Amino acid sequence: MAGLVLSSMAYATANAIERVSVAADGTEANDQSERPAMSLNGQYVVFVSDADNLVPGDSNNNQDIFLKNRMTGAVHLASITADGTQAEYSSGNPTVSADGRYVCFNTGSGNLHPDDDNGDGDVYVKDMKTGALQWISRAPDGSAGDDGSANAFITPDGRYVVFQSGAENLDPDGDANDGDRDVFVKDRKTGRLERVNETADGTQANNDCENPYITPDGRFVSFYSYSDNLVPGDTNGRSDIFVKDRKTGAIELVSISSDEEPGDGYCRCHHMSDDGRYVIFRSSSTNLVPGDTNSSYDAFVKDRKTGILKRVSVAADGTEANSSSGGVWISSDGRFAAFWSGASNLVDSGVMKDSDYDQIYVKDRKTGRIARVSQSASGEIGNRDSRATFMTGGGYIAFKSRADNLVPNDNNGIPNYWDGEDIFLAKNPFATYKPDGGVGKNRNSSRSLLSLKNPSGKAHKFYLTAENKGNVFDDLCIKGDSGGAKYRTTYRQIGGGNVTGDVLRGKLVSGQIPGEKAVLQCVAKPKGKSQQKATLTHRVKSLGQRPKQDVARAKVENDAPKKEPVSIKPNDLF
Repeated sequence: MAGLVLSSMAYATANAIERVSVAADGTEANDQSERPAMSLNGQYVVFVSDADNLVPGDSNNNQDIFLKNRMTGAVHLASITADGTQAEYSSGNPTVSADGRYVCFNTGSGNLHPDDDNGDGDVYVKDMKTGALQWISRAPDGSAGDDGSANAFITPDGRYVVFQSGAENLDPDGDANDGDRDVFVKDRKTGRLERVNETADGTQANNDCENPYITPDGRFVSFYSYSDNLVPGDTNGRSDIFVKDRKTGAIELVSISSDEEPGDGYCRCHHMSDDGRYVIFRSSSTNLVPGDTNSSYDAFVKDRKTGILKRVSVAADGTEANSSSGGVWISSDGRFAAFWSGASNLVDSGVMKDSDYDQIYVKDRKTGRIARVSQSASGEIGNRDSRATFMTGGGYIAFKSRADNLVPNDNNGIPNYWDGEDIFLAKNPFATYKPDGGVGKNRNSSRSLLSLKNPSGKAHKFYLTAENKGNVFDDLCIKGDSGGAKYRTTYRQIGGGNVTGDVLRGKLVSGQIPGEKAVLQCVAKPKGKSQQKATLTHRVKSLGQRPKQDVARAKVENDAPKKEPVSIKPNDLF
């Protein structure tokens, strides 16, 4: 797959914003784009678009699924068969694995598999390396589901796919809730299809269950439902957020206050941290936290370990938003919360101007700070609505926006309301590297030395490899000292994992999944011919904040690595 080949293209600066929904040569989309999702490290972005000029030969006149490789700029059409047949109807709701290989989506098309004859929506997984297209939402006997399936999500390792379905023939043990939508998990390794919206004793939900999400290890599944038989005492008659533990079978109602009072409003949008501890959701409830008087939808985070619920769509001083918020998402470690809001009072008006449009915000739950990210590099806020928030790892936030002032030369908007809607990527301003040592208390670092002998006085080329040796997504900071004042050193990335920072004065920030490596080509040029010897020192620091700290490893070599480093899929934890 061409999209997996790396290049040495320049990367956006920490405060820049990037438009993703453009063709490989930078041509802007000629129609709307929406529903962004990212790989763990932000290298791969998938999205839905009506545009027909993002890839050559897009001739089906439908919404399609596209995969963008931010390293190479390449764009690939994912909603096609192995022989290149394009979907006959629109596709939506894409997600992508950590290495960009697997793209999951739903579509109403019946021409992507010869046995898909149900005339309903189905879920597929596209292998971007081999071209194979796997039909996920089919019964164990291979037959088509007898009703529609949608809203799928794939885990970073590509093993598990969770989705909702109204089909009654997907579970061989029978469907007892008369065609209400259920939540299923497909194990692509074993082939097992499991219904999860049921209690530990097998009691099936008595109402629709929708919009599921699954943690990276496949253990916890969250969804919203109007069902009142999944937990005792669910009598509020509203849609609630539930979390299913696939290991123990237990199911938990999480859209409740710290003192376990059910919400008096409705909940839908939700997401979880990687370990399933923190659940963020959107709710119109007024009784989940004290002082909720804005009569609007708010964003809340539930700590499943402590039972504490906090509202996060508030200003740094705790002032509640003066308008609705939604599109909630939480970082892998649960520290950062992202959401859109129409509020004009979430940020200091002396720092960021108020707006009449929905904007994208990120909240640092540790410090209480909040910032608007739907703004240009110069600080100009979006002049149209921004929504559909997606964040992963905590380093990047993806969203859709109709604004035409976030990047230069955004000219694809026309009078039609939705045309001109693009996908953007912004850096989390609270997750950037800081020269004072970063934000983690349990940092690990490794140092590598290389003795440089240069009697000729010519520039010396060498290579630096930084590797994430831990078991969670992490940010690595690479700092170099090449001979002190004796040498002038320049750096550029030549391969490996997704380096998302700028190579600047020997410093680089890299967001990497477990087992991922980044390789820099370094050139040290003596400042004088008399400078014949120097010791090169490079250090890699892990900026993570988890109890089980990742290990950062630096390696300096005279010769380029013989083999291009590759992404290693995270180990299964369940």
